[in-house]
Amino acid sequence: MANSAETMGAAESATAVGVMGAVVGTAAAAGRLTGRRSGFCRSVLTGFGPHGVMHLAQAAAARGHTPGSVTSPLVVLPFTLWARGRLRKAGVLRHRAAA
Repeated sequence: MANSAETMGAAESATAVGVMGAVVGTAAAAGRLTGRRSGFCRSVLTGFGPHGVMHLAQAAAARGHTPGSVTSPLVVLPFTLWARGRLRKAGVLRHRAAA
């Protein structure tokens, strides 16, 4: 019997992408409105990159294509690196010292 990840349909996939797009879009708008200082914006960005890495890890574990395995290296990870670089350059994100 197939598990739910293997049987995700087009409508479910579109919904998942739409929900992530709405969250990231809302976070980006919040960042824009607050001069990049929105905690919500920074929190979403902090989770967005690792979420992309998780998609790639799932694909590696499944040894094949899984939902998110194409968009993560093409969209999620490049956007995360670009956005974090912009925030760092603006002085909003700073490197944390090791604890």
